[in-house]
Amino acid sequence: MGYSPYVIIWDGTYKGEVDSQGYLVSIDIAHHKVHEGNHYFVGDTDTINAAATKYWHIAAPDTAKRIHFVMEVMTSNSGLLEFYVQPTLTGNGTGLTCFNSDGNSSNTTTLLIYKDPTVTGDGTLIAPYAIGSNGGANKFGGQIRSGAEVILKQNYHYLAKFTADNNNTRVSFIAEFYEV
Repeated sequence: MGYSPYVIIWDGTYKGEVDSQGYLVSIDIAHHKVHEGNHYFVGDTDTINAAATKYWHIAAPDTAKRIHFVMEVMTSNSGLLEFYVQPTLTGNGTGLTCFNSDGNSSNTTTLLIYKDPTVTGDGTLIAPYAIGSNGGANKFGGQIRSGAEVILKQNYHYLAKFTADNNNTRVSFIAEFYEV
């Protein structure tokens, strides 16, 4: 007796596939959104000096869709990463191109992400992270990735701010998100 390649639920609807051993094959929701063409990513990198700041502005749309957001920041040296909500800006910054994770999809995102906005007030601090190390021969950079996605509030603005401890600090910003 072989296994059916599909799982049929009592009401007759298709709900997934079974592998050759009879196990239900499943993927997480973010991976599913890739296959639907509703998962996106964006990145930026820069080099800054000690006490200098690098900002990224995340503008959540005022739509029925919810943005499920994960951010990662990597640095070559230590520094402080802070995440703020509702900053005061006099300029959005330079828009970054968000790419669809399904290269065959023509879907586009409603989320807008900018680098180097003009900031007059950081907003309300919601998450501070000290990353990296300044220690001698064993010195290493840092990396922080949120462990779980954040659902961004509609029509809100967010600010990721990195302040370097050292000169010539390379910093990279990567965001992945999907819309539901």
